[in-house]
Amino acid sequence: VFDCSLPDLTLDAVDITFHPPVQNIGFNTTITATIHNVGDRDTGSYRVSINDLTSGCFIGLPIVNGTSAGGTSVVELNYTVCGPTGNHTIQVEADAVWQITEINENNNIATNGNLTVT
Repeated sequence: VFDCSLPDLTLDAVDITFHPPVQNIGFNTTITATIHNVGDRDTGSYRVSINDLTSGCFIGLPIVNGTSAGGTSVVELNYTVCGPTGNHTIQVEADAVWQITEINENNNIATNGNLTVT
């Protein structure tokens, strides 16, 4: 019998938060991303890419040790905020180096533009 159940990692803009959401250039904010596995199978380890699309700053590529089927994993990174001032769009990509075969490979990226840099 062929088992076609697979994991499916996904996230939306509401799954990306900042603490504090307003920060000065050169100071830290914590970026938290909640990644959901809406598929039918647990994942193994995978990488998550986090980037500031406004400044072009690479923030990090942390490892998640796996996400259970129907579960979530939380990634937190401290980010020393880069310029320019204004609203910054942060992009998070689950399974950034394509380690996990998924039901849908096109729902792994989300952005949130609610980080304000002063």
